Amino acid sequence: MTKNTVTNTFLSFKLIDFDDIAKANFRSILDLAEIRLKAKWMLIDSDVAADFYLFKNQSRAQMDQHDLLKSLPGSRCIFCLQTETGGDNELLVSSDNIPSMRSLIELFNHLSDTYKPSQTDESLSSEEAKNKIPTKSSLQSKENETAADTNYYDPEKGFLKFLLSTEELNYCFDVKNTVEKGALYINLAEKTYYSKNNLEQLKPFFSDLESQFPHDKLSTAVFQKKVAQEQLKPRPLGHLIWCVTFSCSLGQVIKGYNEHDIVHLKRWPDINLPGCRELIKLAAYMQSNSVDLSTVQKQTKIPIEQIYNFYNACKAIGLIEHVQQVDVFEKKLDNDKRQLFAKISKRLKQ
Repeated sequence: MTKNTVTNTFLSFKLIDFDDIAKANFRSILDLAEIRLKAKWMLIDSDVAADFYLFKNQSRAQMDQHDLLKSLPGSRCIFCLQTETGGDNELLVSSDNIPSMRSLIELFNHLSDTYKPSQTDESLSSEEAKNKIPTKSSLQSKENETAADTNYYDPEKGFLKFLLSTEELNYCFDVKNTVEKGALYINLAEKTYYSKNNLEQLKPFFSDLESQFPHDKLSTAVFQKKVAQEQLKPRPLGHLIWCVTFSCSLGQVIKGYNEHDIVHLKRWPDINLPGCRELIKLAAYMQSNSVDLSTVQKQTKIPIEQIYNFYNACKAIGLIEHVQQVDVFEKKLDNDKRQLFAKISKRLKQ
């Protein structure tokens, strides 16, 4: 095998003790390094066995102090360290636990060259065998099924299903189990909603699957009477749809998306929406360019999970259009404009 040969090998790995931000950073570096990797690497989050395990803030000397480390062969453990010690399976990371791309490429290519799945699967610990954890071969055979079943955000489920209904009905949602201030009223005919709670306060209700979203259907007369009694003002339903989609996507792209889709943001969403202010750079890039989301990630360096959340929310309110041809805007800004945009961004953050 030559140095740059790419094989069809499928290798899985799992991040141990990483928080969501660290996982997102790792995914971003892996995406950028993918073209230089000899094998296909897949990050898994489920309870199945992986080929390799990456440990944050652990070292080989601590193997006896970590329950999972004690049950795994040392050859399958990768240790993320901020300084190189010359040991095997070490990945160099920054103080923020962002992996060095060079270190990741060299290590992952070395592992793909030397890894023997059949032998390693047979060497699973007795504890893994006792719990009947699936082996790599069973994981690989279900790759497509898993992606189809769990890797998408489905707008036809959960609270968003109500908001996207084409029926011109009036709803009153009982949010008292998750939110303190009153009910949530929705007028689908006029595309408005009413509530004493702001969108940030309503977010716990959006994802409260246990509540099953208890609600009543109201006649127009009763609906108008209730919102008048509570002195509620109408708000754009699109703002509610955006926030529900953004907060419930959880880093999964919306169902029906194809990785080769070329997308364009027709206009910015309201930057005062929860989570939107931090993604001004993303909105600006997606409005100025028509590319696939993988290219968006590579150019903006924003974690793909955040891009999916933003894309889903914008698509749900009709701000995304699909185009046939890539269109990249490459105008360079002079120093005066760069300073102006920096000032605007600083003021928005304040």
